[in-house]
Amino acid sequence: MEAVLLGHVARKRPLSKRLLFVELQTAPIVGTSEGAAHSITKVVVKDECSGVGGAADARYALKLGDIVRVHGINEAPGTVLATHIDRVAAWREVGAGAQWRYKEDEPQAPPPSEEAPESRGHEAAELPRRGHEPAELPVCRDWLNTTRCERRACPHRHWSADVKAERRAWVAQRRQSRLELATAQGDPTDPHDKQSKVDRAGFFARFLIDTFGRAALSTGSGVIDVAGGRGMLP
Repeated sequence: MEAVLLGHVARKRPLSKRLLFVELQTAPIVGTSEGAAHSITKVVVKDECSGVGGAADARYALKLGDIVRVHGINEAPGTVLATHIDRVAAWREVGAGAQWRYKEDEPQAPPPSEEAPESRGHEAAELPRRGHEPAELPVCRDWLNTTRCERRACPHRHWSADVKAERRAWVAQRRQSRLELATAQGDPTDPHDKQSKVDRAGFFARFLIDTFGRAALSTGSGVIDVAGGRGMLP
């Protein structure tokens, strides 16, 4: 059955270059259905989708909060396979300068525990309300990267005055940690002075030719590359 939906791009989840999942908030829609009940439809975007493009293009063309019209086919209850997507309005035009906020991302008090109050201890009761933690706490890495945190008693902060800046700092810290882990015990070379290994396949090929000679490697049926990764060895 064909379907036509109008809604906000609430979330994007790329699974691969050829497959993108979009959570479409079909209600409420800014300027049209402010009082409507909250409703979400999952939209599957593949290469065959037209309009804003297939999965690879739509991943970057669609921005959170954008109002889009989706033409597609109902695959299952609450799920539509998109055949064509048009952007009706960009969030920067209709959001009045506000940052897009998915309803489920709004700070909420944690759900009550099924355990008896006396068995929960004082630690859980003393945790601040989600999204209102003190600024001195480190930001939650799960929330920073996905805007969600499934840990009920997470001790970190779930808000940010500058999400992009904190994400850049987190990425830089991860890179530094990987450089430090790559330093073998007793290795005198500074990790920052080490060259990239992106051309390792070419270096290995030249090593084989210099060591065994092109004629010897060309004898018989060739060379077997065992555990060659992505097959980058020419």
